[in-house]
Amino acid sequence: MIGHTDRQVMPPGGEYASNTELGLARAVVVREILRAGARIPTAGFALSSMGGTMPPFRGDARNSTVTLRISGAEG
Repeated sequence: MIGHTDRQVMPPGGEYASNTELGLARAVVVREILRAGARIPTAGFALSSMGGTMPPFRGDARNSTVTLRISGAEG
């Protein structure tokens, strides 16, 4: 799960110190929704944040999102 944000600078004294921190918080929320709501085991989920550095959409408010990258089991 990769959290994303827009490129706007976070305001001083806000809830999140950076867009990277906000993006990671978004990924955590999605993980918890999948774990609790959908009862999907999340032990193997990796969380990360791109903040505003690698937006999935160019110049778009939809960048306030989380993307999922799904891959097969390694081994």
